[in-house]
Amino acid sequence: MGTELAKQKGIDIRNPKFRHSIDTYFIDKENNAIYKGIASVKFLNENCSKELYIRKDNRYNSFMDLLIDLEENSSVNSKQMKILIELDFFEEFGKAGTLMDMYEEFSEGQFKYKKTYCQKTKDKRMAELLSLEFEDKEIPIKQQLQAQAEFFGSPTTIKENLKGYAYILDIETKHTPKFTTYGIATGKIATIKVSSKLYKKQGGEIGDIIGKCKLIQRNKMKKVGDDWVETEGLEWWLTEYQVEKIGF
Repeated sequence: MGTELAKQKGIDIRNPKFRHSIDTYFIDKENNAIYKGIASVKFLNENCSKELYIRKDNRYNSFMDLLIDLEENSSVNSKQMKILIELDFFEEFGKAGTLMDMYEEFSEGQFKYKKTYCQKTKDKRMAELLSLEFEDKEIPIKQQLQAQAEFFGSPTTIKENLKGYAYILDIETKHTPKFTTYGIATGKIATIKVSSKLYKKQGGEIGDIIGKCKLIQRNKMKKVGDDWVETEGLEWWLTEYQVEKIGF
């Protein structure tokens, strides 16, 4: 079933989540939802998804408890964990920014924990890790969108309060500059032209967030002989924008 058809039928397509996602799409009939699989995510695989899913009924008092279990009893590696955290896979345990700080302390910090340590060291470090406090924070929106674009193929985050802001997915400059953008407030992907003069002045790269966008529709142009003439078709043009450097 395609995403659009699922939406028409009132089925919620959700990103992969701990306790719900397997390697492929998982149908949650109780909540009328379909969870995306994680095996197709870059650097993840079927084995990783199975090792996480078999823990769906386990009880963990904290994210640290889960990290200890995975370190002791799974082959899920550091790269895979960081990807999953960035993609908000472990949402039930808190905000992704907080969980990333916890994981980095667990795997690289002063009290890092490894299954190869002796039991006395593990017990001591477990106690230290469980006593730590971490700031409650999200991963910056730009980082979220970059991770989703890289690992899902397209961003999925929607922030309705960020109307007029877009994430640049692609830029074509062979002729008139053209942006492929993801609307952060709507989740819609659009192709938008920019005059060469405006693009030279304001710039922009793939992965940037642009704001204060003003758009107009213009007739498409078609070359007939040596002349360019207007057609009935319309296309969007950016008349104003700026690359956002802070706050994201």
